[in-house]
Amino acid sequence: MTVAAAAGAVLSALRSDGETAEICRLGVVLVEELGSLVDAIRQATVLPLAPVDAEVDLSRAAGVIQRLERLLEQGDIAAGHLAADQAALLSAVLGAAAGPLLARIEAYDYESAAAQLREWRGQSG
Repeated sequence: MTVAAAAGAVLSALRSDGETAEICRLGVVLVEELGSLVDAIRQATVLPLAPVDAEVDLSRAAGVIQRLERLLEQGDIAAGHLAADQAALLSAVLGAAAGPLLARIEAYDYESAAAQLREWRGQSG
């Protein structure tokens, strides 16, 4: 089922005073379809990060990552600004993990982004 079809089915059930169980079932289908759509959009819009030419200042990088993690945990929108400003540094330090991290932050999925940073710290530390 497509997102449009799922949304139409939910609206139709709501307008015709459908049974609560059926509306809930259709709502679950819609949520699943929307999740797939969001995932596809995220993957299609992740831009490749520019390579970093300079050596990475690891103590500066650690400070940026620590601040970013704190902002993400607080749900602070400043996390997006910091991540965008420091994208090259994050790419240099996190490697391939930087793309998905930045995509999560861009999508305001701060909880998942913070979890990814904690996981990365656990593996690297």
